[in-house]
Amino acid sequence: MNDQDYTDFLATLGEEYCEVVTPLCEHGAQPQDGYEVFGKVFGYNDITPEKLHAAQTSTGDLARICDAARQWHESDRISDAQVREVLRRVLRRWPAGADDRQAGSDAFRWLDSNMVASAEAPDEALDWVFMLRAEDWPLLESIWLERPAAWREACAYLLGHGPVAPSQRLLRLALADPDGNVATEAAVSLCAQTIEHPDEAPFDPSLLPRLKELRGRDSRDIMAEVDEILRRHGGAP
Repeated sequence: MNDQDYTDFLATLGEEYCEVVTPLCEHGAQPQDGYEVFGKVFGYNDITPEKLHAAQTSTGDLARICDAARQWHESDRISDAQVREVLRRVLRRWPAGADDRQAGSDAFRWLDSNMVASAEAPDEALDWVFMLRAEDWPLLESIWLERPAAWREACAYLLGHGPVAPSQRLLRLALADPDGNVATEAAVSLCAQTIEHPDEAPFDPSLLPRLKELRGRDSRDIMAEVDEILRRHGGAP
């Protein structure tokens, strides 16, 4: 983890700690309080995502953090449940093994960790998609086939509602995916972008055979956008 990433991590810890703990303290809480509490437990120069991940499954660490928070704020209303919530909020942005993967931005890490779950509640995920940096898009391509089909399918869906130009390469990769559900989702997303944003995503005739193939395989009523593109460009059955 480089210096900027570590600064971002500590800032996230302070912000999330403050938001969770403030209602339980007579005088509220500040982000610095999170640093003080976790520093007392782990050492001020040794607060790391790895230690927070380990604390999630360690009753001893949870108890020590809880005790430190109670003493610091002079409040017995703080419990293990609040400590777990702080950890959950911080670590959704710093998932296990993040340092072992190519770095990427906070948005990349959050999406990589939460992609499958985001299919059920996409609003927050879409906010993160629009925060992806230019260097994140090649990273998504590089990990594509390493991720399970459910992850790839959810990603293809989200990208259909995200920034048009940056998503084109990844959606074309998804269109060629060996998993039919992933490829179908990508077909719908690509066609929807072509319909809604023709200047940014003009129709590419080379995609027509794959679109026809996928449409022929899937009889479900979920491919209206694909049907419209096929109708417009002479590919309708």
